[in-house]
Amino acid sequence: MDAYYDAVRWLPEEISRPLQRLPEGQASLVTEIRLRSGRPLCAYVRQQEVVFSASGPLSKGDETALRLTQTLMTRCFLSLCRYSVHSHARALENGYLSLPGGHRVGISGSAFYLENGRLSVQNITSANLRIARPRLRPATAALCNILTSMENGTILAGEPGSGKTTLLRTAIYVLSEKGAQTAVVDERGELMPVGSEGFTFVPPLRCDVLSGYPKHIGMQHALRGLAPNVIVCDEVGSLDDITAIEQAANAGVKLLVSIHGGNYISLKRRPQFQALLKTGAFDKLVFLQGRTSPGEIKEVLNVADNL
Repeated sequence: MDAYYDAVRWLPEEISRPLQRLPEGQASLVTEIRLRSGRPLCAYVRQQEVVFSASGPLSKGDETALRLTQTLMTRCFLSLCRYSVHSHARALENGYLSLPGGHRVGISGSAFYLENGRLSVQNITSANLRIARPRLRPATAALCNILTSMENGTILAGEPGSGKTTLLRTAIYVLSEKGAQTAVVDERGELMPVGSEGFTFVPPLRCDVLSGYPKHIGMQHALRGLAPNVIVCDEVGSLDDITAIEQAANAGVKLLVSIHGGNYISLKRRPQFQALLKTGAFDKLVFLQGRTSPGEIKEVLNVADNL
């Protein structure tokens, strides 16, 4: 089963049924499904928008498009939470939900604070279901060269939707094949998703997965008990993450991490990025092409030459 069909089954039947009628050839290329209150149901196939009616994808126009009422949006949200909103409180505080299979759902609505002071959301008005696939493309020569020559750490940078998670996942397989003991700190359950019945797809041989751990805690646990050669994390940036990265580097462990940023000029303005560089943990900075070519490498910079 393609990951697309696996993802849409978590939606209510009146939404999942038309989505399941997308032909396999297109379904295998879907990157995200957009649900918005009062607007048509649509999916994106390599940045091309496909609008759906109640009976399936439309060839043109949206006159008969299936528009999501606020009531239906609420049903979608509850279904995506598996009717247990409280069990997703921590993820919702950060604006997303994780589904089995590594799919992630970005959520927007009305923010409010719980009695314990934590942020939550109600009156859900939008959900962006991003499809996760094990490996969308084989490892390129460029990626293999980067990983083979890793003397220190590497940062993957790209805009949202540029394939950072996809490339990290491919890199994990390459690292294992090259003999590296790799610890994957998978806070959002996207890199190597695992459920009650085990992994959604089997990780490589030399790979340990810390799923659901906050990144800084997962890195500390990996250092204490798993003796990794490389630690892999997605979307780092908090002060706690940076402290843990510095500790790992001081222990002689290499790091492969991702960060949001489309180019060096925008990245160097961010205090989190400057703090990452000051750890001394990284010697390479890899930029991805962008949304139109997810997972493809645009350029590789030496950190020392760009400080």
